[in-house]
Amino acid sequence: RSSEPWRETVARRAPGPGEIEIEIKATGLNFRDVMWAQGLLPEEALESGFTGETIGFECSGVVEHVGAGVTHLAAGDRVIALSPAALADLVTVDATAVIKRPASIDLEAAATIPVTFLTAYYALKHVARLRQRQHLLLHQLRRAFPHLDEVRLDGIALVTAAVPARQDA
Repeated sequence: RSSEPWRETVARRAPGPGEIEIEIKATGLNFRDVMWAQGLLPEEALESGFTGETIGFECSGVVEHVGAGVTHLAAGDRVIALSPAALADLVTVDATAVIKRPASIDLEAAATIPVTFLTAYYALKHVARLRQRQHLLLHQLRRAFPHLDEVRLDGIALVTAAVPARQDA
């Protein structure tokens, strides 16, 4: 293992069927990345994981090239993605791990969305076992995502509420 895993490069390759190439503009770093960079995670903790022994696994950027069969994305699209080795200039990833980035979300914020939202999704669907026609009230979500008022997740209504900012006298 390199003493500086963030300096490892990933060979550029053309996207195959179902893949896209992204020019990365921003990368989200997580605690797992910090632990790996500091040598606190053993290699066996990563060997079967999504990212393997790389730094970064979420990013935002622009689609450079699209592989055969990809219909929901095109070159030039601004995107958010889960990607191994996301601390790179370019990555080729499975198109199912990529969504278009809403214009209302800047590049830096977009790069922090995939892991956070997938963690929330897992917690709501698999830990809390929320079902269709149930509601979940989320406080303070609008401060982080002002464009969200109500979101539906597999038939579950996620209703947001915000308390007005405290004004000190």
